[in-house]
Amino acid sequence: SDAPVILFALDADGVYTVADGRGLDLLGTTSREIVGTSCFERFADEPAVLEPLKRALQGEEQTILYESDGLRWENRLTPVVDDSGRPAGVMIPLTLPW
Repeated sequence: SDAPVILFALDADGVYTVADGRGLDLLGTTSREIVGTSCFERFADEPAVLEPLKRALQGEEQTILYESDGLRWENRLTPVVDDSGRPAGVMIPLTLPW
């Protein structure tokens, strides 16, 4: 499909390690602006996003319904675990509506 797709990844501290995909320009940002920043700072004023992010970082799969500029989409937050089963981060594949 031609839907804009983005892949985000967070490390165990909630810092973006990956922000890649052709949908980034629709969000008005670049990989360089996101990688290395904290999700806790980025969404400090958005508890509806921050709470599921915190749970995902603790190892719980989460879904966020996100709305921005009149667009609505679903975000799946998939925890990543290390070899010992401890939470090591979160993968967030995102397909933007258009």
